[in-house]
Amino acid sequence: MKTSFLTFILFLNMLYHAGNMAEYEFTYNNNKVYMKFKIDKSELAALNLSVYCKDDINTSLCINDYLNKNLIVKINDKLVQFTLENSFMENHHLVINLSGSNYFAKINKISVINECFYDQNRNFKNRLIFNFNNYKKSFLLNINKNTINLNLQ
Repeated sequence: MKTSFLTFILFLNMLYHAGNMAEYEFTYNNNKVYMKFKIDKSELAALNLSVYCKDDINTSLCINDYLNKNLIVKINDKLVQFTLENSFMENHHLVINLSGSNYFAKINKISVINECFYDQNRNFKNRLIFNFNNYKKSFLLNINKNTINLNLQ
């Protein structure tokens, strides 16, 4: 009985912390696209951020710059750059809220190429979550499948 209970607890822990993964949630509000980037504190510590940023730059600003270089997001064929809104720690995760640079009356097409963190960890995964009005889907990307193209028409 104790072994079954311990196995169950370990299984729940695996579900709660997938490991080697970052999450990107895209939302659409007031004609703008927003992104919430989320990464576990231990995953972040395992990455060598000094490869990407100068020592004197804030971690959230560093990641914002890194995402704009390694995460290509196009909405209706227009490149979207993201700007840091705020960041905070929540349940051992760094959460960074970013806002897109463009305004869109309607979203018809989304294209994402995600190259984030594969240079340091070939097993890293990136979960993309799209939460646009009636469109709600999630995709898991990896080094071999790093692109998503969606038509919302």
